[in-house]
Amino acid sequence: MNQNVKITRQQAEEEAKMLEKVFDVVRFLEGDFFEQMQDDPRIGVKIGMCQCYDFWKKNKPCENCTSMKAYAEKKQKTKLEFLDADVFLVISRYLEIDDEACVMELVKHLENDTLIDTDGRDKLVGKLKGYQDKLYIDPVTGVYNRRYFEDEIRNMQNSAGVAMIDLDDFKLYNDIYGHDMGDQVLCIVADVIKDCIRKTDKLIRYGGDEFLLILSDMVRGTLRGKLLQIQEAIENATIPNCSRLKLTASIGGVISEDGQIDEAIAKADQLMYKAKDHKAQVITECDKTIFKKEKFRINLEF
Repeated sequence: MNQNVKITRQQAEEEAKMLEKVFDVVRFLEGDFFEQMQDDPRIGVKIGMCQCYDFWKKNKPCENCTSMKAYAEKKQKTKLEFLDADVFLVISRYLEIDDEACVMELVKHLENDTLIDTDGRDKLVGKLKGYQDKLYIDPVTGVYNRRYFEDEIRNMQNSAGVAMIDLDDFKLYNDIYGHDMGDQVLCIVADVIKDCIRKTDKLIRYGGDEFLLILSDMVRGTLRGKLLQIQEAIENATIPNCSRLKLTASIGGVISEDGQIDEAIAKADQLMYKAKDHKAQVITECDKTIFKKEKFRINLEF
């Protein structure tokens, strides 16, 4: 899987419309522009492609262009830009739209006349956290979203436990009880998982009813026990006004050591689907059998 963020032009336009509700400027800078900028930093002024100079009231290129750095390093870059007494948050995010490299640039004016007084630091941190949350927090569950994974987790190389958690029969919940109940179930499951993990661990709503869990510094011998604890907590969860609804989850888990996190996620995903074949199971890379609650074994082929 490519380490860069790949989306379609339609997806990019839809995301831009959403971000325009939060940021004052949302724009895309094409790769050709950056290639020309590398040859001549003033090319943006000469050919009228760069709006930075008008926006920041400058007559020369920025000394610390986050968009240029984001393009060169193929990752997200963030900075604060000061214009007189005003402070702006600038986020430059590397993307590949229909396989064409570009940078999405987001600019937000932090509107607060007292940002630079003695309380400025706390207020500034609070504002930054608010904008960061809008980018990286799933609005339904309150856990990290897929964009957070793409920007912050995908290139991670630290040793960690990696688990894919999938709710069994979730589509059925939606069909029978409605999407509001489905959202409530997702919130409850997210809260239950968070109660079982540490602050240093990362829970991400990976898509639909799938959660990706990154357990920092997890060792192989304790991974299965932790995932069983999470699975049991999900099964014991109660749904308000719907006591008959019993939740189960299928979980696949591996330890990511030296390789890219993508490889571990792919393995965990495969194991999760094996677990779903038998429903409500936990399978890690070290398991050779699944122990069903009915006390018989099913052999696995890895």
